[in-house]
Amino acid sequence: SLENLESLITALVDISKLEAGLIEPVLDDFAVEDLMTNLEAEFRPQAEAKGLKFRFRNSSRVVNSDGYLLARILRNLLSNAIRYTNEGTILLGARRKAHGLEIQVCDTGIGIPGDKLSEIFQEFNRVEAKKRRHDQGLGLGLAIVDKLATVMNHKIGVASVENKGSRFTVTLPFGTQRSTADLPIKPTVQDRFNSHLEGANLLIIDNDEAICRGMEELLTGWGIDVTSVQTLEDLARDNWLKDLQPDLIVADYHLDDGDTGFDALEIVERELGSDVPVIMITANYTNELRQSVRAKGYSLLNKPVKPHKMKLALSNLMSKKAERTAEG
Repeated sequence: SLENLESLITALVDISKLEAGLIEPVLDDFAVEDLMTNLEAEFRPQAEAKGLKFRFRNSSRVVNSDGYLLARILRNLLSNAIRYTNEGTILLGARRKAHGLEIQVCDTGIGIPGDKLSEIFQEFNRVEAKKRRHDQGLGLGLAIVDKLATVMNHKIGVASVENKGSRFTVTLPFGTQRSTADLPIKPTVQDRFNSHLEGANLLIIDNDEAICRGMEELLTGWGIDVTSVQTLEDLARDNWLKDLQPDLIVADYHLDDGDTGFDALEIVERELGSDVPVIMITANYTNELRQSVRAKGYSLLNKPVKPHKMKLALSNLMSKKAERTAEG
């Protein structure tokens, strides 16, 4: 019940912000390869737990989009695909088109009646809701998809056959940052979990001692060595950070007495430089904070943070750090 309530509140907040024009995209050129790989690692286990086959076709094409908002769109589409498919296959793939890259989410689920296709992007609309009272869907996922695509000027497409399945597509304009020639696909983040997290030295900066204890219990279960601090004074103790030498830092944005995670990380950078990967955690959803975090080169996770997303983010950062070390 708490999870359902959390989903409802988050979705309602998203809808309210979109309708009020408070969500502004930060468009940039980037290769979709890592984003797609992360989504596969997140949703393949969910599909397979339901007995579904998960097919994946990646691409390293460069597109122009907001990676954070694009991931939100694809997560909603993949969640729906798994929710409404009882047997068969889920596909996450990308195809090159003359006018851009088309990302597809396909399923072999219940499908959508032809006369309902025009309604599915309306708020609180669920296909065959009376026949699926056991389903926990809120009818907001596709409304959020449509509004997010609109603010980024991306085209959403849908084709469906009742009782056979559906195909949703998001078409993105190509970017120009680097060559768009397809590159070899990297190993999935899922395969790198244990190899890169085992023995990692992680520092948690959070003013809530109970949260620190909970994080320590969770992360040590993944083989991570965890140290936590609650105040800037503890963080700034003589030579403490140099002795610790953390591989990763997870910092809460809101600390005590008006201090922020940025203040704490300034201390870290004075002592250790700016090479330590950082994940900033916050309940603040403002575009200004998101851009500030991005400008610093930090990763961002919004509360409440799911353990799988935390594990995925940590593994991804440790993988990239290992690659840089090998290259150096």
